[in-house]
Amino acid sequence: MEGTRIRILQKAGELFATRGYRDISMREIAAECGITKPAIYHYFRGKKQLYLEVLDRELERLVTALDEAGARPGSVADRLAHLVRCYLESLQHRLSLIQLLLRDVGTIESEIPGVASKRSEDILRPFVAVIQEGIAREEFRPVDPTRAALSLVGMMNVFVTRVLLRPDLPIRDEDILHTVDMALMGLLPR
Repeated sequence: MEGTRIRILQKAGELFATRGYRDISMREIAAECGITKPAIYHYFRGKKQLYLEVLDRELERLVTALDEAGARPGSVADRLAHLVRCYLESLQHRLSLIQLLLRDVGTIESEIPGVASKRSEDILRPFVAVIQEGIAREEFRPVDPTRAALSLVGMMNVFVTRVLLRPDLPIRDEDILHTVDMALMGLLPR
């Protein structure tokens, strides 16, 4: 039973990311999963709930990866670098998540911010924790950790946007190192 639900989420995620919420029918999702349309309704109330669960599942994967990266051993600077690398590589390899977030905002816009907002604090949490630890150890200057984390994520999102617009320009190690360097220059004591 749970295997079918996961297969529906996976196939629906692929279809939503490539064609969009509006252009996919529950019949097409069922056909991709090799099940009947009523079988999908056994697991999900409708297409909107399915879409939002796909989005939440993808965001949860990102959160889990970031939590693991933030918990790695090493200096705060090393851990911040791991977080930056994890964030950029995760989104580069999961462009479908970005497509899900951006493609259908106008279609079901009232619900997407709720799902994204619920997870945005989870995404920021490991960045904030590492920055707070760096401040406590006096390795970073005293700044507002949440604003610093938001600024860092904003810097990284420029690279993610570039990959969406220009898939031929992937995120490179130099991009990751540049982002870490820029973040640390703003955090190191002056």
